[in-house]
Amino acid sequence: MNRIQIGDTVRFLNDVGGGTVTNFQGKDMVLVEDQDGFDVPVLIKECVVIETGTPQSSTPANFHSKKKRKEEPVTIPKQVKKPEESSLLVLPEITDVPIERQGADELNLYIAFLPMDGRPSESQNFEAFLINDGNYYLYYTYSLLKNGLWNVTKHGLLEPNSKESIEQFHRSKLNEHQVIALQAIPFKADRPFQMKNAVDVEQRIDVKKFYKLHAFRPSLFFNEEALLVSIVEGDEVKKPLILTTEEVKESMKRPAREKKTYDELPGLKVLGKIDLNTGKKIDPEEEKRKAKALKEKKEAEKLAAKQKKEAEKKRAKSSAQPELVIDLHIEELLDDTYGMDNREILEYQLDKFHRVMQQYINKKELRIVFIHGKGEGVLRQAILVALKQKYGTCQVQDASFQEYGYGASMVTIK
Repeated sequence: MNRIQIGDTVRFLNDVGGGTVTNFQGKDMVLVEDQDGFDVPVLIKECVVIETGTPQSSTPANFHSKKKRKEEPVTIPKQVKKPEESSLLVLPEITDVPIERQGADELNLYIAFLPMDGRPSESQNFEAFLINDGNYYLYYTYSLLKNGLWNVTKHGLLEPNSKESIEQFHRSKLNEHQVIALQAIPFKADRPFQMKNAVDVEQRIDVKKFYKLHAFRPSLFFNEEALLVSIVEGDEVKKPLILTTEEVKESMKRPAREKKTYDELPGLKVLGKIDLNTGKKIDPEEEKRKAKALKEKKEAEKLAAKQKKEAEKKRAKSSAQPELVIDLHIEELLDDTYGMDNREILEYQLDKFHRVMQQYINKKELRIVFIHGKGEGVLRQAILVALKQKYGTCQVQDASFQEYGYGASMVTIK
């Protein structure tokens, strides 16, 4: 294997993509500039040189840093290229055909949203990925609807059995993601294949889920929890019903379908009802009275059950409602943790825990919820040890899963 130099074009062995080597980090790492202009640290042993750069120069001919681009003035060339020499759309080149998975010849496409900073319900930034869980290549476009027109956010070639980042956005842009569109053409590059229908889907996204912790769940595609939206599964498009405002108004204007009684139907005449047990004719008026009484009885039972359920819910809520909530996440305790290692952060969080316990230790039956997060459980374990050693009379239990998920404990002062 050739020795990697700055300026070489490389491809990743264990991941999708590649780029240009821009610098070295130690003996075993290089920085590779990807197609979006970001420097990605990669192990040298996971890179394959597909094109060597210029040996005399420490930077390749087609590489310019962001700083250099800002400093150098833009010059307009004297000669304009001919139309046939330029192209608005440069199609990616298929250079390495991946190995197919057995039994993965059905189209399965998903769009996943991952939080970029912190828990999903608190993260201010999100990253969207397009997932191709099948043996077909995809030429795709991903678009957002703005002011009644579609705007392409990302387009390109997605390899089989891979995923690709298609955008990053701030929480303030969630309303722009209420309706997205994905268009894709599936094909295989190196062998005969069964033709698949082109994908053309407008998908409605429930942006309220970005504020709900449990909408983000584990999946086979990421180590982190993600909000997964199905686009195609088993060659079938998972297309929801999307009604425009005009269609809803038009539907409301239509007259209700007129119901007809048996007497109004041609050729039929109702003679009455017979009790099959006695063989006698049923009095319609008596039947109406019985039906009315039965209906009133069911409504009364339903109302009583509803009132009882609401009363029980109210009592449970009032008895289980904590009086104090303490968030021990370090970003809630300190504005800046620069220079602090993990041990110092843990000590600061435990110090906050002890100060709260000392302050309220004499307030019997007080409930305190300590939010410590899920993570690796180090802080939670340290709190349990402290409660056992110093506050043995206090009771501890998991806090409400509906309110706090797995990452909180409730302490009752005794």
